[in-house]
Amino acid sequence: MKQSRSAEAGILGFTYQFIQSTIKILSLEDSQTTFTIEGIEDLDVASAEENLLIQYKYHDAKKFTLSTIDKPIALMFKHFIDPNSQNPSNYVLFSYFGQKHTDSNKNIVTIDTQQDLQTLLNYANAKKILAGLNWSSSDELAFLKILKFEEAVDFDESINQLTRLLKSTFNISEYESQNLFLANSIYYINQLAIKKTQQERTITKQQFIDYLNSQSQTLQHSIIQRLYGKKAYISFLKKYMQAKNIKKFTSSYIIYLKDINDHTSRFIIDLANKFVANNAKKDTLPLTIIINDHSEKIINLKRNLLSINSTENHDLLFNDGYEMYHFCSTVFSDSPLLHLQPNGQKTQMASYNYRLLSFETYQSHKSDIQIDRPTHIIINNAINVVDLQNTIQSNVLKISNIEDIELLNLLGA
Repeated sequence: MKQSRSAEAGILGFTYQFIQSTIKILSLEDSQTTFTIEGIEDLDVASAEENLLIQYKYHDAKKFTLSTIDKPIALMFKHFIDPNSQNPSNYVLFSYFGQKHTDSNKNIVTIDTQQDLQTLLNYANAKKILAGLNWSSSDELAFLKILKFEEAVDFDESINQLTRLLKSTFNISEYESQNLFLANSIYYINQLAIKKTQQERTITKQQFIDYLNSQSQTLQHSIIQRLYGKKAYISFLKKYMQAKNIKKFTSSYIIYLKDINDHTSRFIIDLANKFVANNAKKDTLPLTIIINDHSEKIINLKRNLLSINSTENHDLLFNDGYEMYHFCSTVFSDSPLLHLQPNGQKTQMASYNYRLLSFETYQSHKSDIQIDRPTHIIINNAINVVDLQNTIQSNVLKISNIEDIELLNLLGA
């Protein structure tokens, strides 16, 4: 359990760092100010007016003491006394401590005196960082003059701050700010942070803005879940589908699955029952399922689907365009023939209920397959989005890490 909590705290800390880095980038007026992610410090800022080296620390379960900041301060001081280093205008420690002292004065994150600094530099972490280095009393005093502390807000409020800033910067709705721009800003900072060279990790404010504008419709699913939780993520997906008019009466769902397991057949049967099946509305568009897996597993899946259909009397037939023999794109593309109930509004019987095809066959014949009003829904990264680059005028929706029952409710609504 300790490892789990530690890992979770680490992820939270990095996410917080990326949120605050974004706030800093967007808050400065000069669009040509440069920012280095994971440079000398967490964020290095270089503008015509000043150079800042900023560290971010988020400790939701700790109280502030000098020992809680010994490592970041020691690293800053090590840089300061290095004769080969160019000192910034200011070193900045941006920190949040969730647990508070009863004495409010002790909650102020600061180093007031040279004695405080000397005490901190004698803690174990600091001594290890500074081992073998020499400095003078005047070095300590000079360092204190350019060391600044900024007290931060908690994680939720930092999200609120960034949401408001993105909304005003890009003139977008709160929904777009929370679910698109905010998640993409965190994703971009994270991608920069793992680049190998400092040059690759350096951008201007304008480049950052241009990137976010270019990704204004891109969903970062794992980040949205991390920020808001699974329940909020599912709610977001519902709103997104509504906004895009993605529903089974207006779109032909092409669903991509991979890694066939014991639950795949049941999931397909349950999902197909929500589309062109008995008692379905006559205008429901047929479901298409594309499987990205080995051919033998796909053959076994088809056999299993036929077996379930027979033993449970589902009356669900799939159309695979005779893939097992010689694939025919025309047969696969044709809409099902419907026999309607007496009221003329609902299906009583269909020539087939859903399409089923291997991804390999789909890729080979994609240009010949004609499916009306397609929406491509990629489940758990079943395929790479670049495989759909030539898809014309279609929506692409990625969904990750939700249970089958939640997925059924989302897609079958």
